[in-house]
This record gives sequence, C-alpha cells and structure tokens, in this order.
Amino acid sequence: KAQTCYTCPGWRHSRVTCRAVDLTGGADLGPLGHTAVSVGIGGGVWATTGSAMAIPAAAATGVLLDTDHVLDFYYWFAKKDKRRLLLLFHAWEYAAIGLVLIAGGWDDPVFVAAVLGLLGHVVSDQIGNRPADLFTYSIAYRASRGFRSESMFTKMPATLSETLHSNIPLWRFIEPGLLSVAARFGRNSD
Repeated sequence: KAQTCYTCPGWRHSRVTCRAVDLTGGADLGPLGHTAVSVGIGGGVWATTGSAMAIPAAAATGVLLDTDHVLDFYYWFAKKDKRRLLLLFHAWEYAAIGLVLIAGGWDDPVFVAAVLGLLGHVVSDQIGNRPADLFTYSIAYRASRGFRSESMFTKMPATLSETLHSNIPLWRFIEPGLLSVAARFGRNSD
C-alpha cells in the first residue's frame, strides 16, 4: 500500500521498499557492510605482511562473493521460480579448503587475504542473516536439500524492488527516477 515515506520526503511508496530487506529478517550487512569488513581484513593482512595488495584481494572475495545472487534473482524474478536458492559462492567449504592450503604452506599474502575475505563474508552472513539452519552456508548441505529455499531461510523478498533496496546502496533514490523514465517510455510506445 502506497503511503508517504518519512525517510524519503516527497515520495509515496510502501514502507517495505524504504528499508533494507534481507533474506531472513536478520541484520544483513549488504554491499557496504561487506566492503567495510573486507577492507578491514585486507588492512590487517597488509599490516601483518606488508603487502598492500591484500586489501583489494580481501575486498574482491569479500564483496564479489555476492555476485552469485544474480543467478538466484534471475530464477526468482525472471523465471518466477522461488523454489531454489543456489548461493553457489557462499560456502564454508571454500574457506576451509583455503585455510588448509594456508596451513600447508601456501601463505602468499594475497591468497591469505582472499581466503580471509571470503571467510569474513560467510561468517558475517551466518551471524547477520540468521539462516533457518546452522548448515545453510554449506554448499554440500544445500545440495543435499536440493537447494530448496524454504529449508534455508524463513523470509524471502517478495519483489525485485525489495531485493534491489536490500542489495544496492541508495537504490531508494535511483528507483523512482527509473520508474518515471519507464512510465514515459510506456506512454510513448502506444
């Protein structure tokens, strides 16, 4: 139901589109939070090893990990199929393999930062998203459950708009302009 939004003066939209809506009702970090965590991890590796490349390595794995959501969003909103949630890059197993390699002697600072960036992302998602099951961020566990979304999270975004508000910083300022442009194109095509 459209109503005046007190966060966005002058706009009328449902309140749900004005606040971050994560997948589960938890405290989703989103891209900015994952960036802060990852840059902090990379900074720690840089301070420890002297390798400045640790920062972009940790940021790349800690932030770009969320690109796997694009496939899920395609299934949910283009195909209208919300039965599955793949999250192909979100997995404790990848971090565990990386930690084993580090313990085995592959201690290149860029690799260490990349592994810790990935681990930081999965840990923060586990804490912030409060999945329905402790093993939700295990790809083997999700695969054993057929990647069924209802067995992983208790709340899923209902619309693409909710998803974009949750995952793109400042989307609430971008969306109204895009909707206005789309409406003008719709009128011109008649």
